[in-house]
Amino acid sequence: MKAVDEKRHMLETLKQDYDINVGLERAADKHIKRISAELSAFFVAHQKDDHIDTSILRKLPTIHDLTQLRKLAKELSKINEINVKKRKMMYLSMGTTDMELYMQALMGLMMLPMANNAFQLMEKTLLNEFRDEYQRQSDDLGIDKPESNPITDAELQDVSEWFTSTDGLIITDDESVRMLDYFGIEASAHDGYTISLRPNTNRAAVYEELYHAKQYRDGIIVDTGESRLKAEIMTQHYLLDNAKKLKLSDYEIMSTEKALKDWEADLNEFYNKNGISNRWEYDN
Repeated sequence: MKAVDEKRHMLETLKQDYDINVGLERAADKHIKRISAELSAFFVAHQKDDHIDTSILRKLPTIHDLTQLRKLAKELSKINEINVKKRKMMYLSMGTTDMELYMQALMGLMMLPMANNAFQLMEKTLLNEFRDEYQRQSDDLGIDKPESNPITDAELQDVSEWFTSTDGLIITDDESVRMLDYFGIEASAHDGYTISLRPNTNRAAVYEELYHAKQYRDGIIVDTGESRLKAEIMTQHYLLDNAKKLKLSDYEIMSTEKALKDWEADLNEFYNKNGISNRWEYDN
């Protein structure tokens, strides 16, 4: 490998490491305010006659305790900030070992979602890095790309007949490819009647975007929020359930399984962020 390629690879690796750190910081930032509010709720919930109610020390905190705190945390905006600070000072003045242990356990419960998010971020990032490195070395050694499973023109015309016969348009020109390059994607269904594809697009990408186009037409995708996330999950299930019929490669199946987990995690994060308890689950 040329020295310039090695230097480029080193810089890309440094950028990936930086992106991981930034991602972890952002994942933590999302939870800081929530944890702070729940800690304040702790003092609001367990104060009694201007003193901390020490009966809480008789048992370790549970998930039920945390659920109650979250409900109280929503009401904190209605509570006088000075009184909240006084309650915190009351705790600090106690200095009891038992209280400190209880608080440590409580903090552990509060940080579980943040730790889970950080793990998912690391898992996703490392997998992407592995794929990039695998591809880099494959290119250097002249090995065929494992994800290369293009659909033929005849097959594309056959599977998209329902789409094109109902005023659907498939675009593969240079401008469309530049748009796909910009977003780093293989293909894209812009709505129910327009799809951008690269030349020699992978089978999975073709079937995925045709399925998305149908979802647009059926009114399943109506926004970029919950409906979009649900549609992505439904589409990954469709690809996996019909992998043999669609002639997907092992690599495409592996990538689809990973994508399904990522979209499910994104939907759960959407529900958590918006405080939605009535959660949708895929049912075939």
